[in-house]
Amino acid sequence: MEIIKKIDLRNRIIIINSVLISVVFAISYFITLPSVSEIKKMQSEIDAQKIDLEEKYMKGQSLKKLTESLKIIEPRLEQLDLVFINQNRELEFITALERIAADHKVSQRINLAPPQQLPGKQLKTSLLQLSVNGVYSDLFDYLSDLESLNYYINIASIDFVSGATPAPNSIDDGSAGGQVGMNVAAAIFWK
Repeated sequence: MEIIKKIDLRNRIIIINSVLISVVFAISYFITLPSVSEIKKMQSEIDAQKIDLEEKYMKGQSLKKLTESLKIIEPRLEQLDLVFINQNRELEFITALERIAADHKVSQRINLAPPQQLPGKQLKTSLLQLSVNGVYSDLFDYLSDLESLNYYINIASIDFVSGATPAPNSIDDGSAGGQVGMNVAAAIFWK
């Protein structure tokens, strides 16, 4: 302390200011700069976490929408299963075709090829050929009911032949101009 008293006032002020500037510089160099770099590092980590959380939120929203859509679609899946013919229940399909023919008083001959596996699919397909004879208007009613079956039938062609052999037990009232034959080629699908 005596050394400071011996220094004149002007030099004391210079020394005190120099010491203060050195302390401020040391504080800023050793404390503030590392803290700033640490803060910047934390900020970049916070930004990365924010982006990650936003992505997770968006995925969560997508998952929520997907779950809601699945709840809407799930009851329809059972209906979709019904459009394919179950290999253990092909008799139901044949019976449905025979019922339609009987309802419309037409005769039909069913030719069903064995199912063939579709490449890369779990489904099988087979060719269905129907030869139907009857009155013209009954044939169209038959086609309408064939179309309204629960099964998916992909009709490839329909050919009409005039002067077909009358169906047994059919009544020709002459209103449609006699008997007409119809050949239907279609694909059906099995599961």
